[in-house]
Amino acid sequence: MKRNTSLFFIASVALLASACVVGPHNDDWVDPWAVDFSGYAEDAGDSVQIQAYDKHTNTWVTVRTVTASSTATNYGGETLYRWTASNTNTWVSGSCIWGDGAWANCPIPAGSAYATFRVRESGGRIYTTFDDGGVNCVIDEVSAGENWLAAGAACASPESPVLTLRWLT
Repeated sequence: MKRNTSLFFIASVALLASACVVGPHNDDWVDPWAVDFSGYAEDAGDSVQIQAYDKHTNTWVTVRTVTASSTATNYGGETLYRWTASNTNTWVSGSCIWGDGAWANCPIPAGSAYATFRVRESGGRIYTTFDDGGVNCVIDEVSAGENWLAAGAACASPESPVLTLRWLT
């Protein structure tokens, strides 16, 4: 059964791998008022939405929308378009993104907090995410002759397509 689950995971990621988040990585420590997100879209001018999971309402909340470049980058057999969202404020008034959603007032835990994000385009495709070292893994795989889709699938985070970020409170 584990083999079938692994094959299903790889096949699922392969469908998503052409659009990705190259930063930040899963489990990175960030300043929630200034997170730098970046990655690649499949199409020029794609509308890219950075979304955070609201733990109190169990819904995804868009924290920022950016537009992918119109300048193509050819990499690993694919044409990709860079997008960046520098200094993204991930606090959303009235939402429980960084706090404890079990409580109505959504308190921020002492010590550290986490938030879950995903990046999607307006057409609904959710982008692949990577752990620390995942992007270098892709570079190594492509340098060894693998195409971008296979490299992205092989190197994607087990948590993909979500991205968990941490904050020292």
